[in-house]
Amino acid sequence: MNTYGTDTMMRSIRALLFIALVISLTAGCSCFQKDSGGLEIGAVNYPDIAPDNAGGAYAIYQVYLSQQEINQFYLQRINPDGARLWGEKGVLIGEASGDLGSGELRVLADDDGGAIAAWCDNWNDVMSITKVNSQGEILWQKDIEGIEYASHIASDGASGIIYIVDDSGMQRVDAEGNLVWDRPEFLVEEPVADLRIIGDGSGGAFVLTIGKSSECSVYVQRIDGEGNCPWSQEAISVYSGSKAANAYITADGTGGVFVIWTERDPEATSTPTDLMSVLRLSEGGEVVWQQRDLPEGLIADPGDMFVVADNDGNALVFWQDSSGLRAQKISPGGELLWSGDCIYRWPDGYSYNVVADGNNGAIIGSSLMEGVSDRSLRAQIIDGDSKPLFPESEGVALSDDNTVYHWWFVVSEDGEGGALFAWGSSENIYSVEHSSVQRISAEGELLWGDSGIRLDDWNY
Repeated sequence: MNTYGTDTMMRSIRALLFIALVISLTAGCSCFQKDSGGLEIGAVNYPDIAPDNAGGAYAIYQVYLSQQEINQFYLQRINPDGARLWGEKGVLIGEASGDLGSGELRVLADDDGGAIAAWCDNWNDVMSITKVNSQGEILWQKDIEGIEYASHIASDGASGIIYIVDDSGMQRVDAEGNLVWDRPEFLVEEPVADLRIIGDGSGGAFVLTIGKSSECSVYVQRIDGEGNCPWSQEAISVYSGSKAANAYITADGTGGVFVIWTERDPEATSTPTDLMSVLRLSEGGEVVWQQRDLPEGLIADPGDMFVVADNDGNALVFWQDSSGLRAQKISPGGELLWSGDCIYRWPDGYSYNVVADGNNGAIIGSSLMEGVSDRSLRAQIIDGDSKPLFPESEGVALSDDNTVYHWWFVVSEDGEGGALFAWGSSENIYSVEHSSVQRISAEGELLWGDSGIRLDDWNY
């Protein structure tokens, strides 16, 4: 499961301090020719990565060809040793026009050894879905209207996918590319600020909705494999108040979910302050427990936040503040298991991502910006007792390329206790020109070299 962070005021302030220096260092220094719209000819943007369930990975990426005003989308398979299996570029799976961003590409491994790739033409609100087998042969392709973001899809657990249409409906495509069911109206009626979807492990999905009305609400809905709402109350409101800044969801391993969100502290009248809250819903939609304010969970400016489940059904909760990344472990019954909040200090961290390691711990990624020419991507592995594998403030650098695009990267579990990373890089801090991937083992070893694998090493 891939996860995506949000910008924070803290990082914005730091970024502004670099503007004067950046302008002087980056003006006219790109090795790519610019088109009239300021885009980079040949830029290889916004990759996504997923395990292939055979020790390797599937990676999708976008190549911008501004002469024809076309984006091309390629799908590549990488074996456990880091070798490309589908030629220099991979399999060409589609094209679209326009300047597409970070939410438009997604790849999921299916249950038959192949992959399902999705990309969005968000200028026309069309998502294209491509299914390939383990040899890279395209089995079928389908265009779906009314979709802006390929991040709004989830595996159905049976080699198909479930996706959200027009922020209000649901559809499932089976392994043969057939539309299984259609729910034109399933979400809450109020305007939607954000959506998240995860598979429920039995052919359906959980959907988290963040409202954007004056009274912001966080809802959770479950859709089963037949397209029905098994919960009698349908959408469950877990929060309603003046502000819900962020919210995330993950499966708890027993058919239910953990939900986290930040909410405005009603007692903080002079300085707006947010609280971190956590809730567990059972398979039947009942509230099992709720923690409305984690210890020391006051956040003056909430940043990235994540929740993952370990093998024992515990929730590992992470949230960013000015110190770095805080963490807490909560038992299936709602007990706080770590004394105080653990802090992984990355003072120069701009964005974070977290996945479970499959061994009761987690793997944390952080993009750091210590200077315009020193932008790195690092990983930290923590065990079930919160102990870090690497020195707390360092982690391990995933590449010796210090030109990582610091606002964005993705991470996925590799299925063997490690993690897969994908990121963009550029000499210019405002753009992405190259795309790379890396795999880290459960022991913290870089498996694909000190630099990772450049998906576009043909593009020099």
